Amino acid sequence: MDFNNFTDLNSHALGLYNLESSEIFFRLFFSLLLGSIISYVFVRTDRLMENSPNTYMAIIFCPAIISTALMALGNSIATAFGLFAALSIIRFRTPVKSIKEMLYIFFSISIGICMGVGSTKVAFISVAIIVLALILDHLLVKSKKLNGLYTLRIFVEPETYDSLAEELSTLFDKEFKSYNVLEVRSTTSNSVEVIYSIKPKDVQKIPSIIGLLNKNNKIQDLIFQTPILG
Repeated sequence: MDFNNFTDLNSHALGLYNLESSEIFFRLFFSLLLGSIISYVFVRTDRLMENSPNTYMAIIFCPAIISTALMALGNSIATAFGLFAALSIIRFRTPVKSIKEMLYIFFSISIGICMGVGSTKVAFISVAIIVLALILDHLLVKSKKLNGLYTLRIFVEPETYDSLAEELSTLFDKEFKSYNVLEVRSTTSNSVEVIYSIKPKDVQKIPSIIGLLNKNNKIQDLIFQTPILG
C-alpha cells in the first residue's frame, strides 16, 4: 500500500488542502472582529439592557466558531455528516428573549458562514450595510418614542371625577402639547379608571408631572406607560 500521498489524501478529504495558515488566521481574526462590531451595535441599541452579558459574548464568538466548523468541513460530505452528528447532541436551553436578540444571533451566524466559506467580501459589505441599517432603525424608533404619545391611567373615586377633571385640564394645558381621554371605565364600585393619551411638551419634565399627580388626594393611583408607537 502506497503511503506517500497519505497526507495529501487526508487533507483533501477534510477540504483543507487549499487553505494556508495565513488564510485560516485571516478568517478567524476578522470573524472575531466582525462579531465584536455586531455585538457592540447590539449593546448600544439594547435600550433596556435586558440581555445577559453571555448573549453579547456569544454574538462575538459565534462567527469565529461557525467559520472554524466550515473550514474543517471543506468540501467533504463525510465530514459534513460527522459534524452534523457531533452538533446534534447540543441542547440549547436558554430561551431567546426577543425577536431582536434572535435577529442579531442569526446575523452573527450568517457572517460566520460567509467567513468560513471564504466569501469575505460578502461578509464585510453585509456588516457595513446591515449595521448602518440597524443603527438608523434604532435612531428612528428612539425619535418616535421621544416624540410619541404616552398613556396615562388615573384611578379616582366616581364622586370626585368632575372636580378632578377641571384640575387636570389646567395642568395638562400647561404641560402637554395635546391630550385626549381614550376611555373611562368603572373598575370597582369605589373607583373609576380614566385613560389619557398625552404628548408632553418636554419629556424631561415627566417625573415632576407624575410627582404633582401623586400629591393630589383625589387620585387613588396612576400608571404612566411607555409611548404609543405607530
